[in-house]
Amino acid sequence: MQASRPDASRPKTLHISRSFSRLEPGRNSPLTRSRASTVQGGSIPEIPHAEEMHPTPAGEQDPVADDPFENTGDGNALRDVADAPEIELPETIDELPIEIRNLTERFLESLSAKVHPTPLTIDALSGLLQDFYTRAESHISTHIAILSSRLSREKPPGSATPPKAPKGGGKTAPASGKASPADTSGGEQQMLTASEITDKRKARRLLELKRTGLEEAVERGVCEKIYDRVWRHRGTDDEERDEKLRSRTAALSVVGIGLKELHVDMDKTKEDLPGTAEEREEDIRERLAGARSSLRKMDDEKYPLGKLHHLTAAHKSIVETLSQLFPSSSSADEVLPTLIYTLITLPPEGINVISNLNFIQRFRAANKVDGEAAYCLVNLEAAISFLETVDLSSLRADE
Repeated sequence: MQASRPDASRPKTLHISRSFSRLEPGRNSPLTRSRASTVQGGSIPEIPHAEEMHPTPAGEQDPVADDPFENTGDGNALRDVADAPEIELPETIDELPIEIRNLTERFLESLSAKVHPTPLTIDALSGLLQDFYTRAESHISTHIAILSSRLSREKPPGSATPPKAPKGGGKTAPASGKASPADTSGGEQQMLTASEITDKRKARRLLELKRTGLEEAVERGVCEKIYDRVWRHRGTDDEERDEKLRSRTAALSVVGIGLKELHVDMDKTKEDLPGTAEEREEDIRERLAGARSSLRKMDDEKYPLGKLHHLTAAHKSIVETLSQLFPSSSSADEVLPTLIYTLITLPPEGINVISNLNFIQRFRAANKVDGEAAYCLVNLEAAISFLETVDLSSLRADE
């Protein structure tokens, strides 16, 4: 009788997937609104070093359930990149991979080339940068794909060397007479252990984080190089609008426009808060010192994400302040008027919120403004529009 084939009962060879582990999308913020036409799509990384909210004990209502900064989604990417010891983020253009650095330097040179009959408008410059971001992301994707391919070919550390076949051409069978999973392909491929699979997944995750870091480094490097040429571009009215806004906020502050005039119902504050409505408003003013400081720091940064970090921090400070004073059901409705109040109570010297807003909208990569970033930008745009057009008599109709 002919013997049965020894390979018939062997399990099939396990093939390891070489696809990337994509970042998990975050759930939508309950405070996200419809965006204005000036705000593009995309996402933003969360503020590095931003403090986490404390969890609510079981059985109690979350006082910051409407906080748009609780659900960071893909925003955790940049923070994870910064915390990951296995990779190093480039801080300057010179530290970028050679092919991406050359692409960036050629683009910067093209902006200075005398090939245009007339100086470029701010909208044309914005369009050129958006097109460059798209090309840079394509080159970065190629760079990451090459690194991923190398990773897939690498031999896992500590893996055993497959046994060589005997000279006679026969196969060495285990002592038990059964085929082991390690030699299912005749010594050509071995199954990975659980720890090796975990290491592979971690390495691919780090590659995705490196992709984010490279994209942010390219945007920052380009914007910092051209900042002095595009900040308050001579073809815009940014500086003039900032001066007018400072005059209006100073006038509103002098006549005493406060939260009451902005239709914030101080009677809805939590019952255990002491003092009159006026005393509670003064308490809110003091608590908003952090938000005012963050708005001032926007002037210190020369790239869009840096300015966005401070704007997001200002909103987070406002949300935390309101969550401590108002029930969660009403605090979300008070974010915009409280932001307006924060702008009114800012010292007018050197505050350039309109110029900062326009810089972010023009030069932040269009596919990276979404979620919390879009929410903050829309809020700031609405607050500026209100302050530019509000009639004082409408705020003091009872006088």
